[in-house]
Amino acid sequence: MSKKNFFLLFLLIWFVPPLVKFFDLDSYSISTVTCVGLFSFIYLLDRKPIYINKHFVNVIVFTTVLISINIVITSLYFQFDNYDYIRSIISFIFFMIFLSSSFFFNKVLLTIHKQNFNLFFKRIFYFYIFIVAIYPITDNIFNTGGRPIFPYTEPSHFALFFGPILCYNILSAEKSRKRLYLILIGLVIAVFIKNLTLLVTITIISIFVYRVYVIPLSLLAGLIMYFFADIEYFLSRLDFSDSKTNNLSVLVYKKGYELIEQALIKSKGLGIGFQQLGYVEIDTPTRQWIMKITHGQDLNEKDGGFLSSKIISEFGIVGILLIVAYLILLIIIWFRFGKENLGEMSPSKIICYSSIITLFSELFFRSLGYFTPSVFLFLVAIFLLMNEKKKLH
Repeated sequence: MSKKNFFLLFLLIWFVPPLVKFFDLDSYSISTVTCVGLFSFIYLLDRKPIYINKHFVNVIVFTTVLISINIVITSLYFQFDNYDYIRSIISFIFFMIFLSSSFFFNKVLLTIHKQNFNLFFKRIFYFYIFIVAIYPITDNIFNTGGRPIFPYTEPSHFALFFGPILCYNILSAEKSRKRLYLILIGLVIAVFIKNLTLLVTITIISIFVYRVYVIPLSLLAGLIMYFFADIEYFLSRLDFSDSKTNNLSVLVYKKGYELIEQALIKSKGLGIGFQQLGYVEIDTPTRQWIMKITHGQDLNEKDGGFLSSKIISEFGIVGILLIVAYLILLIIIWFRFGKENLGEMSPSKIICYSSIITLFSELFFRSLGYFTPSVFLFLVAIFLLMNEKKKLH
C-alpha cells in the first residue's frame, strides 16, 4: 500500500465516523467498521500473496473462542430476557474485521518513514487546534444543547479522538521544552472546552513522560486551573455524594458502576452477553432517576458510560480479568517507557505507546463502545507488541 493511500485511509477512519454521528446518519460502530473494512479491502488488493503469522492466528482463535463461549452461555441464560442473538453475531463479525484490519494496518505502519509519519500527525494536531479555535462559532451554529465541537457531538468525544493525536506529538517531540508546551496546550484546551476526560488523558500522559517530575507539573497545572478555569465545573464532575443531582455527566458515570454490580449479580458472574447492554434489561436506581429527569431517556444505555463498565457487564468475571490484564500491560509499558529516548522512537513504537496510554481514559472515564478508532489503534498496538521480528525496531 502506498504512503498516500495509507494516510488517506487513516484520515477516513479517524474523521468519517464523527461526521456520520454528528449529522445523525448512523452510529460510530457501523461507520468505523466500514472505514476499517475499506482499509483491509485496499490492502488485500495491493498485496499478493497475503502473509499471516502465528500471532494473528492466535489472536483470532483466542477472540473467537472467548466471544463464542460468551454468546452461547449468556444466550441460554438470558433466552427469555430480550437477548438479541443477531446483534451478538453481527458484532462478532465486526470485531473480526477490526482484528484483521489492525493486523494489516500494523504491517503497513512498519514501512512508513518516521519523518512522514511525524509530519502527518503534526498536521492533524494543528487541525484540532483549528477546530478548538472555531469552537465558539460552531457551537452557535450547531447549538444542540450538548456543546458540540464540530465534527464531534460533545467535548468528551473530541477528547477521545484528540488524546491519541496529542500523545503522539508529545512522544515524538525531540526537545523536552516542546513536550512541555504541548502538554500545556492540551491543558489549556481541556480548560477552554471544560472537559474532564481530556484532563485525565493529559494527566496520564504526563505521568508517563515526567514520572516523578509530574508532581511540580501538577502543581503548575493546578495553579492554571485555579486562576483561569471554571473550577466549580470540574469539581461538580467529581461530586458523587448527591444521588438526586441533575448533573447528567455524574449520573451516567455513577450508573456505569451500578451496571457492573447489577450485571454481575443478575448473571451470577457470567456477564449479560457480548453487545447485550441496553437489550438485556438491568435496572439501577440512577437509571430510574436519569429517566425521570430526562422524561424517559435512558442515556448511554448501550455503552455503559465508560468501556470498563460495558466489558465487565457483558463478560462478567472474564471482563474483570481483561481489565486487570490491561492495567498490568500499562504498568509494564510504564517501566519500559522509562528506558526510552524520547524523540528517537520509531512511529510504530510511538503509536503503540500512545494507543495503550490514552485508552485509559476510554476504559475508565468515557467511551463510545467497542468499535471506535481508538480501540482499533489499541488492537494495532497489541500486534505491534507481539511482533517478534521487528520488536518495534
